[in-house]
Amino acid sequence: MTTFRTIVRLKLAATLALALAALIDPEAFAETLSPGWDAPADWVRAFGAFYIFAAAGYAPSAIAPARTHIANMYPLLAPIVPALLFLWLGGLFAWAAAFELLFLVLLHWSFRRDALRWLMAQP
Repeated sequence: MTTFRTIVRLKLAATLALALAALIDPEAFAETLSPGWDAPADWVRAFGAFYIFAAAGYAPSAIAPARTHIANMYPLLAPIVPALLFLWLGGLFAWAAAFELLFLVLLHWSFRRDALRWLMAQP
């Protein structure tokens, strides 16, 4: 499950980087992702706080995915709800939806590939 673990770690790092950028300077974060759209700073900070808590769910799969089979469902299913919510909100959040959908596809592809490889290696 090395490919899956690598992509989960990349998702975890990218999520934390986005969250910290949104928390530290919400105005610059909003202007960078969506020029001309005046996003309230509190909404952008809430977005950053949400991503901090969402990133915590990726930790078991980033550390040892072969030993945490049930915890691997979080990275595979959790991005669906925020992606739909961010698509509905639009504006600045359309970028977040694209971010979630990209990693959702990558995680599903790598999990399927690595899980089949692991399953076939069993006696």
